[in-house]
Amino acid sequence: MSLKLFRATALCMGVLICGKATAQQVDIEVDSNKPWTHKTSKFTFPAQISNFSRTSIQDLSNGSQIDVTSSYKDDVTSTIASLYIYRPAVPDAGFWFDISSFFITQNDKFGDVTPTGSRSTFTLPKNEIPAGLRQSFKIQNLGKSTALSIAPLGRWMVKVRMTSKSLSPEQLENAVENFVNGLGWPSKMPMAGAAIAISDCQNPLNPKEKAKKIDKEGAAILLGAAAASVSEEEDRKLRKTGKVPEHPLLCRERGKEYPLFQMDESIDGYIVGLNDSGTVLAVQRDKLGTLVTKASKPQYSVTVMAPDKWIQFPAYDQLPSPDQALEIIQNERPLSVTSIEGEKTRIMVEPDAFKR
Repeated sequence: MSLKLFRATALCMGVLICGKATAQQVDIEVDSNKPWTHKTSKFTFPAQISNFSRTSIQDLSNGSQIDVTSSYKDDVTSTIASLYIYRPAVPDAGFWFDISSFFITQNDKFGDVTPTGSRSTFTLPKNEIPAGLRQSFKIQNLGKSTALSIAPLGRWMVKVRMTSKSLSPEQLENAVENFVNGLGWPSKMPMAGAAIAISDCQNPLNPKEKAKKIDKEGAAILLGAAAASVSEEEDRKLRKTGKVPEHPLLCRERGKEYPLFQMDESIDGYIVGLNDSGTVLAVQRDKLGTLVTKASKPQYSVTVMAPDKWIQFPAYDQLPSPDQALEIIQNERPLSVTSIEGEKTRIMVEPDAFKR
């Protein structure tokens, strides 16, 4: 873990938060008749799956291969499939299935989107635990149906999006099942926990007043900057023992223009899905920072957690509303950025943070 100073500007801070919008898409050159294997996860993109032919493979993460996608098409049924493998900040299949479902239902290009039946769990090849989730949807435009499938692969997530002009939602769900079974899963599958569907929250978040920014002591800033390193190391150690990390219990809050999830009451916070490819905004009570700095009042942290970096923002005197938190990450200068590079992390700290 290395530590450096940096200076950032506000207004989305370019690639810091908007990464997906500004990242370079790199074509991965491979013979169209040969499979391609993602080196880190050992997951293989087949050249052909039944009637589906692979047409392209792209790295969506500036060549780092933490977000790779491939396109497939079946001319017989006029069906297209997009296959993704990405390394999300929170490696939880149920969580990312819910976020991806949200963005499907909000996609204006589909017109009216209606889920068909309930989401179903499934087991992966060489694994008896129902770790994956899938569901089909009836759509108004661009075809008759679309479907979603998500399953974990160790620290990675494998997602399939499929849309058909001829298949009914029920037929498409069967097509997705066959497609997933035909993927190049590693010979030795890592342990996976059972997928858990997220339920609705009983009560909405209701902050009474706007949270106020407070000065964060240097020790607390460094603790926040090191949080990504600690989290990644704990995850690696646990997985080496054959166990699966547990994640905060979440419930879904309906009625928002973005996917919002409340954390367990013991954590006192929430998570906003910023996209469906691994980036979230986490806002919660900073118990460790408050304890270490012996602060007399609670502090709340605001952190953007992306597949390749964690971005720490100023602390607040109470839980900011989700709308306020989204404004914070757009307009406030971050205190630190911790880049995740394989098993190494690199911390960059805003020098003015220690002068506030």
